[in-house]
Amino acid sequence: MMRPAPILLALVACLAGCASRTPAPPPTQNPATADAAYWLNQPAAASVVSDDFTTLWRACRRATIGHSFTMDRVDFRGGLMTTLPLVSKQFFELWRSDVVTPYGVAESSLDTIRRTARFEVRRRDDGRYEAVPKVVVERFSFAERRITSVARFAEMFTVERTEGGRERDRYGGDLPDMYWYATGRDHALEQHLAAAVRADLRS
Repeated sequence: MMRPAPILLALVACLAGCASRTPAPPPTQNPATADAAYWLNQPAAASVVSDDFTTLWRACRRATIGHSFTMDRVDFRGGLMTTLPLVSKQFFELWRSDVVTPYGVAESSLDTIRRTARFEVRRRDDGRYEAVPKVVVERFSFAERRITSVARFAEMFTVERTEGGRERDRYGGDLPDMYWYATGRDHALEQHLAAAVRADLRS
């Protein structure tokens, strides 16, 4: 039979070694990824080509409005069409079509997410016109309030935090109370927008 004392000592030594090990540092995050411009500069996931600029432009507009977005900037001469940021639909909003994947619906139902769509239409070297849809996904961040007294519970609902309560990021700057930050692109919605434009051009 094996003696329990040596086994117990070996187990204690292993646990002590694991406890003394320095934890791995968190992965370095690039602050630029929180900016929508970073994701807009990424390659396109879908595109539509047409011989006529006006026909393609109108098809892009109809596809954007058909996916529940509201037009914001319409630069016909520059070939740029953007929408207002739209808070993404939740699971019970079956009449909306701004989220096209089950994961996206679950995410926007559990957190506050918004999407901004845009079309970039440019002329190609062969003389035809190409429309590229891009959809940026952003998440809402709201600073937490620490309540240490029952008499100060109403401060949970104030917009401005009290003096000295501001948090700072790792670069030493003040973090705002409420802000949106980009988390990526919705490639599935971009492909849906491109498919809607193609269907419009064929009709």
